[in-house]
Amino acid sequence: MAFVNNKTRDTPSGSDITGANDTTNIDINHPSYKQNNPLWPKFNGQCTWFAWSRSNQLFGVKLPTRDAKHWYDLAKSMGFKVGSTPSRNSVMVITGTTFGHVAFIEAWDGENITVSEGNVNWTGYMPPDGVGIYASDEEALKHIRVSTHNFNQYRKNLITRGRKIAGFIYLE
Repeated sequence: MAFVNNKTRDTPSGSDITGANDTTNIDINHPSYKQNNPLWPKFNGQCTWFAWSRSNQLFGVKLPTRDAKHWYDLAKSMGFKVGSTPSRNSVMVITGTTFGHVAFIEAWDGENITVSEGNVNWTGYMPPDGVGIYASDEEALKHIRVSTHNFNQYRKNLITRGRKIAGFIYLE
């Protein structure tokens, strides 16, 4: 089995990351990450592949399959409850880039969020339509991160990079 088990680590000065959740194991061989996921194998390693998989694994839901920047509106039209406040077991939608970004919220204590996400710190490879896959399992695992952030600082850091949180898709 392929697992991600991120340990607490030191972070650079000025970072909003306060540590990593060492109790979250993510098994990308689970059917939610593979055969049950319409984004696999072509988008293996992408943030949408990961957030779709994590949400399906934990709640059995089927989220949108388009670019991340569209997820908030698509999820709302699919009947999911959405909003602007972080919540444990929700998907955060970030806009401001060509494709956007989505991440799964593992925990929220009113001040800090623990985020699990795919396609972190990586430009990756985008195959032409119908050809190949985005990444091998080994490469995808290298770019999955589980980290805890001060939410206000996280949001400010996004804004300084021209991004914003479009909202949250609530799964429970």
